Amino acid sequence: MNWERQHCSLLQIRGHLEVVKELLKYSNKGCLRKKNRSGFDALHIAASQGHHAIVQVLLDHDPELSRTLGPSNATPLITASARGYTSVVNELLARDFSLIENTGINGKNSMHLAAQQGHIEIVKALLD
Repeated sequence: MNWERQHCSLLQIRGHLEVVKELLKYSNKGCLRKKNRSGFDALHIAASQGHHAIVQVLLDHDPELSRTLGPSNATPLITASARGYTSVVNELLARDFSLIENTGINGKNSMHLAAQQGHIEIVKALLD
């Protein structure tokens, strides 16, 4: 396995902030946008699992990651909203509030999914 492929896949190690920081030293934007077999990039994975610190580090490295699309055209904001990760939602909104306008392939946005799942703190954050 070549080094680039190896450390791109390692970026998706879940929850290991120090490993992600170290690997980012050797990564380019293309590597960060690489998707796994399920169609998720590193930011989507971090957002979907509520790893706020990793979300911050990835966005510091490449702010445009917040606009990448995963399965069903879901942005990291949509994913974090649906799963109830308030700190991740707040981080993404602080970086780019216009993300709130994006909808998934089903026509639902962050507000729809947060409300449907009963995530009141996220609903409040999206309304502010």
